[in-house]
Amino acid sequence: MYGAFENPVKRKPGPAKVITEEAANYLIELLAADADYYLEELQHQLLIEYEIYASLSTISRCIKGQEFSRKRLQRHAAQRDSIARAAYWLEMAVFDADQLVFVDESAANERSAERKWGWSPRGLPAIVSRTLHRSQRWSILPALTVEGYLERTLITQGSIDGDLFYRWLRDVLLPQCNRYPAPRSVIIMDNCSTHRNQAGLPIARAVYILTSSRGWLIYAENTA
Repeated sequence: MYGAFENPVKRKPGPAKVITEEAANYLIELLAADADYYLEELQHQLLIEYEIYASLSTISRCIKGQEFSRKRLQRHAAQRDSIARAAYWLEMAVFDADQLVFVDESAANERSAERKWGWSPRGLPAIVSRTLHRSQRWSILPALTVEGYLERTLITQGSIDGDLFYRWLRDVLLPQCNRYPAPRSVIIMDNCSTHRNQAGLPIARAVYILTSSRGWLIYAENTA
């Protein structure tokens, strides 16, 4: 070993990488444009564009080497308007946090707690045996502020229709709110069809300071 021109313990270089740097950058560009590619689809794209056949594990290692990881998708609406969103945040900036009351419905049934992932041998589906049956749907309608939930959250079996929503809004929520600009004077909700009541309250895009016989001021644009 002494006097050798080469380090005899130095590891010899392995075989050349199957996926070239240019092809690796191509894969990252594909994922940056559309994050939900399957490995098989990326494998096909490599074969078409670069005539490179790489195994799925090789492609996975290549992607992870570029600081990408696989995770649950977060879906954003493609039709959302960035200008309208910016205008909404500008409008929201005039309010204090303690003025805001957020309202939104949610629903669940017995299947909501069912496990969505499972294990099985490779190449075989993950199957469990369960008694299949219809379950009752329950809906919940809370009002949330920076201090927590307001009293008398609406919980009902079935769905919340426009009449039920309006009665809860009139009889439960508004009595717990105050005249603008006091705390709890700005009610925020989406423009779901059930929010279109028959009693004359305005339907707005996002932000409400609701009007009533107690004198709430209409703030948001009416879209009715």
